[in-house]
Amino acid sequence: MKKKSPTTFGYIMKCLNIQTVSMARALHVDASLISKWKNGDRTLSSKSIYFNDVIDYLLEQSTNTMHQNLQDALLALYPNIILEDETKIEHYLRLAINSKKTLQQSVSLPLSEKNTNSITTLVFERNEGRREAVERLLDFAESMESSGNLLFVENEDFHWLIENPTFAKKIANRIEALIHKGFHATFVLYYSSRHTHFTTFFDYCSSLIYHRNVDWYCHSYYDDVVINFSFVILNEAISLLGSSSKQTASSTLVFHDPSLVLTHQLMCQHIIEQSTPLFEEFRISQSYDVLNEISHFRKKGTLYSCLPAPAFLSVQKDLLEEILEDNDLPDKTIKHCIGINRSLRHVMEQYFSPSSKYYNEPFIYIFRLEELIRRGHQEKLRSRSLTLTCGTPVFVKKAHFAQELRYLAHKLQKHPNLQVALVSEKDDIVLPAINCWCKKDTWMVQMNKSGFRISSEYNIVSAASSQWEHCLRSVPAERRDNIPVSHFLLELATDIEEKPSID
Repeated sequence: MKKKSPTTFGYIMKCLNIQTVSMARALHVDASLISKWKNGDRTLSSKSIYFNDVIDYLLEQSTNTMHQNLQDALLALYPNIILEDETKIEHYLRLAINSKKTLQQSVSLPLSEKNTNSITTLVFERNEGRREAVERLLDFAESMESSGNLLFVENEDFHWLIENPTFAKKIANRIEALIHKGFHATFVLYYSSRHTHFTTFFDYCSSLIYHRNVDWYCHSYYDDVVINFSFVILNEAISLLGSSSKQTASSTLVFHDPSLVLTHQLMCQHIIEQSTPLFEEFRISQSYDVLNEISHFRKKGTLYSCLPAPAFLSVQKDLLEEILEDNDLPDKTIKHCIGINRSLRHVMEQYFSPSSKYYNEPFIYIFRLEELIRRGHQEKLRSRSLTLTCGTPVFVKKAHFAQELRYLAHKLQKHPNLQVALVSEKDDIVLPAINCWCKKDTWMVQMNKSGFRISSEYNIVSAASSQWEHCLRSVPAERRDNIPVSHFLLELATDIEEKPSID
């Protein structure tokens, strides 16, 4: 049987170091009732006849530490509150105890009963120990009944992680699996004057860059430091504090005491406030804003478009009008969609217009081969880009899909700077699971149903560009050279029109 998560009542009792028996004696109730309140078997709410007595007892015990431990506990539950006096403390204490919220059970470690200032912790030595400590933390996260929060603050260039590529990829996969379960992750990266370690980190952990449930921040420093540090924190339960220097090997301390974990969280929050977000968020309705944002960057460079298949939001105007009219969309919606299409195509067509400064700069599509074939053989393909833009399901017929493939094939034959790479599942190449565009060293745009994210931070954009360039070199010539690819697209278009549809 799985152990139940404690209530906020149980959490506050633990923070104040109050024993179940002591409270039971003070309230003149059976200790089993206090235990049931702690584990949630019985509800302790403002309607209970014991509620006010519980509040009075907690406040009385809290005076032993001048309310410091209680304030720390309340701030962990309500991070944005201000506890300027005892009235506010009592208010939020009542709110917390009356809450039905539960907290993930912390790992139990032996604490000294005689000296509450003595904290037991675990120590892991060297980078191998750091990796073991992180694995244990992820073990605990994976055992949680509900999702939680992971926080990584790192100014050691992830050297402890990337020196073992197999381990780095394994950790990235485990964190990604937790994110799919509903976890939220935050990474705060310190950039030194040398960025090589980040590029390596990106190569091993790039899948995490493309998740909307992961926040990324960076903080730059340009002088060598004597001592490096890092934090890894899981909820209010576990905090890993790592440190290292050039003269000594790294060590990692693992803390489970709520007040210390909270202290580390507050330190990390301060760091985040001083850091720069790597991405700017936009809603789907802000498509024009996204296009205007990237148009501000006038630097030349290769433009990569990483998609499962052609995005029908960017097709030629005549084809788009046919698709929208087939879906019986309102005139206002059609006009809005065509307007975005016009702006989007203006960005793209600059690469093929002799009068543009971007003329003959490389423009590269990266498609997923199997997904391209599967979508083409559907009788009616639901276009993700058009559906998101129009706010209603928009479907594309097989004939329209084939028409776009032929247009792309002829364009490949006409423009040497245009390239289409067909990446197969057998290639063992990591691609983002969302639609993504990247202009080399300049900007990156990610898109899914939640909206857009833009990053113009040099390190992350250049790392993405380098990875996609490596991807191109890994794809066999017959799936990236213009002549064989254009022939394939034309044959696929004919095949789509002639073969029965896939259900």
